[in-house]
Amino acid sequence: MADGNAVTTMTFDDAGAFSKALSKSNVVCMQTSSGILKFGLTILRLPELELHLTSMPVGACIALGDTAHDSVSFHVGLSVERSLNLMGTSAGTNCFAAYARGGELAIRAESGARLAYIVPSCKSMPELHELLSKDVGLSKARQSYRGNIEISELVSLKALLDEIAHIIEFSPALLDRRATARNLSQSLLVQTFAVVRKQVATSTPVGGSQRSHVQIVTRVHDYLRQCPTEPVYVLDLCRVVGVSQPTLFRAFRQTLGIGPKEYLQIRRLHLSRQRLLQPDHTVSVHDVAYDLGFWHLGRFSRAYRAMFGETPSNTLRRRLRSQRGL
Repeated sequence: MADGNAVTTMTFDDAGAFSKALSKSNVVCMQTSSGILKFGLTILRLPELELHLTSMPVGACIALGDTAHDSVSFHVGLSVERSLNLMGTSAGTNCFAAYARGGELAIRAESGARLAYIVPSCKSMPELHELLSKDVGLSKARQSYRGNIEISELVSLKALLDEIAHIIEFSPALLDRRATARNLSQSLLVQTFAVVRKQVATSTPVGGSQRSHVQIVTRVHDYLRQCPTEPVYVLDLCRVVGVSQPTLFRAFRQTLGIGPKEYLQIRRLHLSRQRLLQPDHTVSVHDVAYDLGFWHLGRFSRAYRAMFGETPSNTLRRRLRSQRGL
């Protein structure tokens, strides 16, 4: 498989552009801290699997969605700091999450977060699918396992991921050698299987209130995908999802660390930025603000600047200068 295009390395200062670059998942990512975010994303395509290595040296963000629908997949927290939260649980050095066929995914990350996402191909290791689908059947499985586990298998898996990251940074030409690429692929599959076998044997899918909270937030995500450019409010979500405001608040707080009102405000700010950056000469700041439900232009401008480090007018002028090639 290694053909000189096995590794794709990218950097981003925009959460939306970052989430669009991800593959094998359906995730909406939004920044939650003021100023400019910094993301690093490396996608490594090896024989029989795909690996995402993500780092976030600056900023804070949340990501919401679901994982690869045509495969099982896995998250491994690589951060030394407790800068990462998966499915409502702090992701320390012993964190591992497993998903079967589109399992719910909710991430909160801060500066210093590092995360590996492993997606084996459907046919690469049937045992992985069987382990994660044993209770509900392979065709219907949509499970999420998550926990902090202290096992030697996880230590070995993380060491291998660190080795792969080192190769990508310092010896990427090795990945153009088919034998090396296949060896890394097989080693990563074997180590992942060892962790999954131990974890599934000693735990159950995310359950009880935790799973119901994640499912509530996931249903919100599914609804927001149906109206990607429109402002949505808390009462809208309560009616669509069929829960009370206190239940919706608890679900968001546990899963993403912020309340639903704050989440929707952040979403509207991101929507306004997307519109201001669109190649449309007729767009204006006040039209964007009013269309997204901001009736006080001064408060809108202050909230926008607090989030993105520049005023809406500056964003628009910068985009117009870029279009003119200045």
